[in-house]
Amino acid sequence: MLVLAFVGLVSIPSTTRADDYDAAVALSRVRAQASSPRDREIAEYELGVKLHELGLRQASYARFAAIARQPGHARHAEALPWLAALALELGEAADVEESVGRYGEEAIDAIADDQTRWTLDYLLARYAYRNHGYDKALHLFAKIDRRSPLYARAQIQSGLAHVAMRRTTPALRSFSQVAR
Repeated sequence: MLVLAFVGLVSIPSTTRADDYDAAVALSRVRAQASSPRDREIAEYELGVKLHELGLRQASYARFAAIARQPGHARHAEALPWLAALALELGEAADVEESVGRYGEEAIDAIADDQTRWTLDYLLARYAYRNHGYDKALHLFAKIDRRSPLYARAQIQSGLAHVAMRRTTPALRSFSQVAR
C-alpha cells in the first residue's frame, strides 16, 4: 500500500505531506535491512506508529497485531496503548480484542492513562467472554469506571455473561445499571 501510495497509484489524503510517506517508506526499508533483530523490531514498531499518523489505520493495526503475537518483541509493551486507540478508531469488526488477549491483566494495569486502561480492560473482557471465560470477563468488566464511554457496553456484556452462567439476579442488576 505504501509503495502504491508513494508512486501515485493510490490517492493520498491531502492532509498528509509527501515527506511523511518518504519517512514511512524509509522505515519500511530500515526494518527490512536492519542489522540486528532488535533494530528490526524497533523499526517495525516505528512503522506502525508512522502508518497510524498517516491515517492508514488498518495497516498500522497489522503491524501492532504482529508485535502483540511476539511477547519477546522489543516494543511489546509499548504496542498495547496503540491497540486501544486502534480499537476505538477501527471498531469491533477489526477484532482488536484478539490481539489484546495476548497480553495479561498485569500489562493493562501498568497503563497510567485511565481511559486507555478502561478500553483495554473492556477489550480483554470481550476476549475472555468470547472464549467462555465468563468469570474473568465479569472481573474485567467491573474494572471499567462509570466515566468511561464503554461503561454501558460493559454493563450489557456483564449481563450477558451472567445470563450465560444462568445467574438471573446479577444479570438483571447489570441490565438495570445500563437503564440508569
